[in-house]
Amino acid sequence: MELKNYYMLDEEQKELLPYTIANQILLKVFTGELKHGERVKESNVAIALGVSNIPVRESFYILENLGVLERLPRKGVRVKEFTDKEFIAYTDALVELTWIILTYAQQLWTTEQIENLKQLAIEAKRSLDEKNIVAYILDCDRILRLMTEVADNLAFKKMYNDISCITLTYCRVYWTDFNRLEERYESLLQTIEAIEKNDIEMAKEQVEIFIRKQEPSLYRYKKV
Repeated sequence: MELKNYYMLDEEQKELLPYTIANQILLKVFTGELKHGERVKESNVAIALGVSNIPVRESFYILENLGVLERLPRKGVRVKEFTDKEFIAYTDALVELTWIILTYAQQLWTTEQIENLKQLAIEAKRSLDEKNIVAYILDCDRILRLMTEVADNLAFKKMYNDISCITLTYCRVYWTDFNRLEERYESLLQTIEAIEKNDIEMAKEQVEIFIRKQEPSLYRYKKV
């Protein structure tokens, strides 16, 4: 899938122009074209996309509500800069949500869906081998989104979209060690294997390693 066609927001809003513009801004932050802390001007975005200022203004409000943009007095709108503490908080939320999703979806997986997971994992490995970090991160997002889709719960989908807008957009700052990424990829494979075997405890343990950037000693999952 081409990057320009990748959609990070609620699929139900995909056809609405403000959401399309918001998604384009998200992609620019994700790729580094828009830097953290960089000012974003409504008129510049409107000219670049060939639209009026009104949908751009609405897209800014969408991204402000998601926490990607922030409006500062007398300074305008800029891309929010996240501290390590803030990013870890969102990562914690993503891990917790994924555990819930895995539990909820435990009895819902079909053979076809598991095969789709495996195929996405193959594509992720190809991106990793090519050291294409942008493609690899998006491949990982597609895998987590498939887990969310299998759970088939509207609330989970909305929460995943809201959280992943932050974790996906900003994780390029942290996902830079290819050796660590290789290790996490092995945890991804073990997550998929555990799902196939219906071993939910192992799936939770491995998916946390896959998602997080911290050292294993900081992982919070413990079997009970």
